[in-house]
Parts: sequence; structure tokens; C-alpha cells
Amino acid sequence: MDPRVFRRVQRYGWDAATDAYDRGWVPQLERLTETCVERARLRPGERVLDLATGTGVGAFAAARAVSPTGWVTGVDVSQKMVTLASLRCANARGGNIVFRRRDMEAIGAADGAFDVVTCAFGLMFAADREAAFAEIARVTAPGGRVSVAVWGRRAACGFAEVFPIVDAHVRSDVCPTFFLLGGPGEKDDFKAAVDFMHDRYPDARMWAAGMSFGAWIGLSVGAQDPRISTLIGIALPIAAYDWEAVRASSKPKFFIHGERDELSPLKDMREFYARAAEPKELVVVDGADHLFDGKVSEVADAIEDLLGDWSG
Repeated sequence: MDPRVFRRVQRYGWDAATDAYDRGWVPQLERLTETCVERARLRPGERVLDLATGTGVGAFAAARAVSPTGWVTGVDVSQKMVTLASLRCANARGGNIVFRRRDMEAIGAADGAFDVVTCAFGLMFAADREAAFAEIARVTAPGGRVSVAVWGRRAACGFAEVFPIVDAHVRSDVCPTFFLLGGPGEKDDFKAAVDFMHDRYPDARMWAAGMSFGAWIGLSVGAQDPRISTLIGIALPIAAYDWEAVRASSKPKFFIHGERDELSPLKDMREFYARAAEPKELVVVDGADHLFDGKVSEVADAIEDLLGDWSG
């Protein structure tokens, strides 16, 4: 579909779906969205951009983290979403947030305008993903951070049994984008991101990192790309994928796992770690589940400590 047409469909579609989305989907995704923001480890005074902000869940979480001196800009393709988020901000007297209708490919901010960019369940809806990635890189300040959450594989979705029924009656160029970054092309997307960063910052050291399914993508690519010096994997779903390239890699490997990971038992992680080539290190977060609910700060602390021990 032509990007201009796709963007228009997204805009009017989300306008029409705003109320239903706010009632039905926001309660389901709120905690995951807040976790995406928490992973950015925001600090007071920072400037934050929340892409595809919807009705503002991520933006409000970010505003709480950077107050009282920081500020947040929430952008979304849907004017109705932005209007609802702005109304809630005014009612809550949120003085450090502004909401605007913007496309991900044209945010309208200056180069390096933000210390942190967050985007929960929105990046796969970009009409031009390459342009969106480039725009994120452009508005992120040097040394800044980006935290993104997307849907995983379509077949692994909790309501996947419904899809064959729907597919028999509906043909759409839009709905498949829900899982666009969790499908067969995700490794190519990661490689494209590495290419972009290397071209833009040729002298910078690059690490490949990811969590859960994203760890398989990032670490599998990073293990075989000579431009990547270090691998960081969080909550690896060991039984779900082939980790041989990561296991055999001689690059420094940092693994972080929850003691009570309900999706990938710690026993599986320890067995994989025992077979992995050196150098390597494993940190187990006491009492943590797969999403590290309530333990995100401990994950961030572990990463800082691990990277401090290595020069790679």
C-alpha cells in the first residue's frame, strides 16, 4: 500500500477506534506500556518523546519519572487520541506534558531535541519504517536512549486461534502490521538498524541487546556481525528458539534472568549458560518474573554493573 494512503487509513482508523481502544485495550496494555517506559530508566530533568502515545499512558508515566524539571512530548497520528490525552492532562493539571498530532516519520522537533524516546506498541504502524527509524535517531540527543515495545510473532499471540476465522472473511493490508516487527523480517530490520547506526556513527562501539523474543533477534544478529562487540540478553526464552550462534560466540555475553521466570525457567537458562562460550556472565534477579514486574530498576543496575566490568 502507498505510504500516503496507509498513513491516512491509520489516522482515520484510530480516530474511529479511540473510544473502544481506550475502554478495551488500554487496561490490557497499560502495565506493559509502563514497563517500556521504566526500561528507559528516566531521570528528573530529562526531555522525553513518547511516540504513538495514544491516549497518553506512556507519556503520563514518563512525566511522573522526569518531574519536576523534565518535560514530555506525546505524539500520535490520531487527532482524537491526542485530544483525549490533552483533556486528561488538563484535568490532571499536568504542567510538564504536551500532546501533538504528528507522523512518526516527521516529528517536527529539532535535531537532538530529546534525551529519551519511548514507543509502546506503535512502531510497527509507521507508514515508512526506514524513515521512522531515521527520524527517531535524528531527534535523539547523542548518548540518549530509546525504549520500544512491539507485538511478537502472530502465531504466538494469545488469541491466535481466532485469526484463521477472521482471515477467511477479511483481507486487509493494515491489520497484518500489528505483528510486522515480530514476523519473519525482524532480523532484517535489526540488521538495517545496525547498518544505519554504523553509517551515522562509524567510530562508535555497538552492542546488541534485547529482551525475550527481542533477545533472540538482537543477539542472533549481533553474534555474527563483526561490528557488534558485546551481547546483552534479558529473559531469554531458551526453549522457544535456536540459540546456537549466541552460545558459540566468543564475544562478551551478559545475561539477566528472573529467578521466577514463568515462561523460561531459570533451570533452562543455567543449562544454556553452562554450555556458552567465554567470556560470559549471568545475573539472576531474585523473585523476578519474565517481565521483571517491580524489578526493572534492578535490571538496569545489573546492566550498568556488567558493562562497567568490560571495555568491549
